[in-house]
Amino acid sequence: MNNHTPVKIPELPGKIFLEKKDNGVYVRYLLGRTYDRDRQFNVPEYKVIGVQLEHMPGLMLPNDNYEAYFDSRGIELSEQARDQEESFAGPAPTEEEETYLRKREIFKTYVPYFNDLFYEIRGQSKRSQYEKISDYLITSLNAVLAKMLEMLEGEKGTEMLQLIEKEMKYNEVMVLLTQFKSAIFEFRYEKM
Repeated sequence: MNNHTPVKIPELPGKIFLEKKDNGVYVRYLLGRTYDRDRQFNVPEYKVIGVQLEHMPGLMLPNDNYEAYFDSRGIELSEQARDQEESFAGPAPTEEEETYLRKREIFKTYVPYFNDLFYEIRGQSKRSQYEKISDYLITSLNAVLAKMLEMLEGEKGTEMLQLIEKEMKYNEVMVLLTQFKSAIFEFRYEKM
């Protein structure tokens, strides 16, 4: 897999664990437990399935283990389903279907983050309209907006959408984000 496309961390209580190490937070998946008779307790067996994104804690960069244990939607594959998936390959989706699925996945993953950032900036813009926006917030916004632009590619009325520039003030950013919000709203009701 390793295509550097972030995915949502699977929500499996008791099976997904975050392990903080020096260079990041690893997402571990519990495969099972084996009983050790000598020590008289269960020993868990884990596989690392990805690394949590620092600026978006609900997302991770998956590795090859993720693909082995989860489908493209982040749903856990059972042993039987993994065997069937390997032995059966259905008809390949058309280019139009692939585009729709990719856009739908972007919509489901990134629109909640966009909404959170939108309302955070809206609150800050009311207090400090003419101040420059922080570099950290610009980086977070541009990461999400880049995916929004990918999703809205080729849609009517989206030609004026752009990423945020470093010297923009809160009021300018709010105008741009409002344009994004209306484009997302139209896209949702036309395509989803």
